[in-house]
Amino acid sequence: MEQKTEDKYQLIIIGSGCAGLTSAIYAGRYKLKTLVLGSYFGGVIVEEANVENYPGFVSISGMELMKKFKETVDSLNVPVVSGKVISIKKNEDKNKFNLTTDENKTYCADAVLVSCGTKKLKLSIEGEDKFNGKGVSYCATCDAPMFNKKTVAVIGGADSACQAAILLSKHAKHVYLICRKDELRGEPINVEHVTKNKEIEIIFNTNVIKVKGTNMLESIELDKEYNGSKEISVKGVFVEIGSVPSTYFLDKLNINLTKKMK
Repeated sequence: MEQKTEDKYQLIIIGSGCAGLTSAIYAGRYKLKTLVLGSYFGGVIVEEANVENYPGFVSISGMELMKKFKETVDSLNVPVVSGKVISIKKNEDKNKFNLTTDENKTYCADAVLVSCGTKKLKLSIEGEDKFNGKGVSYCATCDAPMFNKKTVAVIGGADSACQAAILLSKHAKHVYLICRKDELRGEPINVEHVTKNKEIEIIFNTNVIKVKGTNMLESIELDKEYNGSKEISVKGVFVEIGSVPSTYFLDKLNINLTKKMK
């Protein structure tokens, strides 16, 4: 299939999350011909039900906050286009770059700014892929209402896990928060909310090693006994163990990356 070449830009920003849209605002104010390319509008923050640490808002949903970012970008006439960049190559003019998307479109730019955010880490355990979307979730904001009055588990011990557990406690009958370490590492205020929440039961120093079920998720298996058993019955598992940079396409460039960026 022949690639469709689009207009040329002075700057192409990869990523339509907080960093990408903020960069677009500054580029627009400098009157640079700019394009924003993003495969997932708003980035991971749109999964947050309540953002309470952004100046100017006591509390606002992640999606509403990013819509306000985009309003500013739109006012500067910087287009935001949906597309996943699969390669970046220098074109015949060594000072320019060709970016190809998964829709087989090619864009040309004098400069490229990578602000592509992160992707959620997986547990890489038996049953995780099989029950993805059938009980296994990576977005509590998206899926919490589906588990109304059911028992669920959140896996992780950092702030995203705490926030997921708090949100799920408003829908689920009971929430297990399973942490591989001996303490939670979230913001102190969120840790306080978790520990005081009667609907949340914390299991420390424990790993989930398998998710089980037939057609849908039915239980999880732990690496050690808890209350006399290694198996806990749950209808949902929310994986919140961190994220990694979305730098998959940079392998095609001669760029030195740290181990954490690969």
